[in-house]
Amino acid sequence: MQDAPLRSAAVRSPVTRLFGLAVNAADGTVFQVGGDSRGGTFAGGWTVGDDGAAIARLGITGGDGNRFDLTIRHRFTGPDTMTLTIEVPQPNSIELVRAQE
Repeated sequence: MQDAPLRSAAVRSPVTRLFGLAVNAADGTVFQVGGDSRGGTFAGGWTVGDDGAAIARLGITGGDGNRFDLTIRHRFTGPDTMTLTIEVPQPNSIELVRAQE
């Protein structure tokens, strides 16, 4: 895979979100935590699946106290293609293709 410039679009939102991704030095596990300006929080961990997918499993609590679990799978399916699967609870997949220069 070649390096390519990251392209993104900025979206203005009244909600401020912050998150951190880190590695536990004691056991090597990867974890993620975050929150937003409306009192919502999330926490979870990252693993690698048998198919090589990077898998984030998060517990999310909204500012209103509602809680749900979210699993997001990121799997490269080609040199310029990634499949993103979001499971809440049934899976929904999106294919992302690198923009050509």
